[in-house]
Amino acid sequence: IQDGNPSDAKEAFRTVLDFNDQFAPAHYGMALAAYRAGSSQGEKGTYSEQSTYHANLAANLFSKFAGSHRLLGRIYVDIEEPEKAVVAFVRSLATDRSRDLGVLREVATAYLMTGVHDEMRGRALDSLKVTVDEAKLLPMVAQACESQGALDIATQYYGRALSKMTPEAQKHFQDISLIATKEELEGFQATAEDPAARREYLVRFWSSRDPDLMTNVNERKLEHYRRVWYAMTDYSEKVKPWDRRGEVYVRYGPPEYRSTSAQVAPPMP
Repeated sequence: IQDGNPSDAKEAFRTVLDFNDQFAPAHYGMALAAYRAGSSQGEKGTYSEQSTYHANLAANLFSKFAGSHRLLGRIYVDIEEPEKAVVAFVRSLATDRSRDLGVLREVATAYLMTGVHDEMRGRALDSLKVTVDEAKLLPMVAQACESQGALDIATQYYGRALSKMTPEAQKHFQDISLIATKEELEGFQATAEDPAARREYLVRFWSSRDPDLMTNVNERKLEHYRRVWYAMTDYSEKVKPWDRRGEVYVRYGPPEYRSTSAQVAPPMP
């Protein structure tokens, strides 16, 4: 494969599988060889059936190898099945919390391909598709993980995203002023000069909003991070960190319906 001879590689792996058809590395090799053969001819989808078959077998036989899941993700992206690609990529992250920028871009791209953020304005959506900024990529990776129920991985990637952000951006994610009660906000503001007290206050604040204390993640906090990210991405063209729409979005979440000035608004429920 490395010498650019995927056909010879397939023959070699076939010999191994004839001897032991349960050998996961050989199935992975067959999948990779078929994928590379299609790529070298400029037709990545040409060998999708064969590469998908062997990559799935490799993943099932040895699920802890991230490479098989990652290859499946790439195949599904090529044949335009982004939902399956997200599933495969998240499984790869479950075994390997990748920091590789290329891998993270693949996960984020597959997630965007599902159409989950198609309601974004064109400029904001286009910027996400070409960004190399980890602070922008990692929240999308986290959301991809969250969409598959991998909440612990999502929490880790949001944490990485925050570590890559500027101090000013971090403040917006940590600010609870739009969702706290009057009494809670007074307590929060009282810790402004004491970082340790503020951290402790935020732990208590989010614990009180954790919808499921039986899990080791806080689903409401993840949702808050997603809302803040969305507001800063789509509602910040003229006003930083976001305009009035962003404030409403952070406070209440996504609208139940949308309309533009060119549309007749549906009746209010």
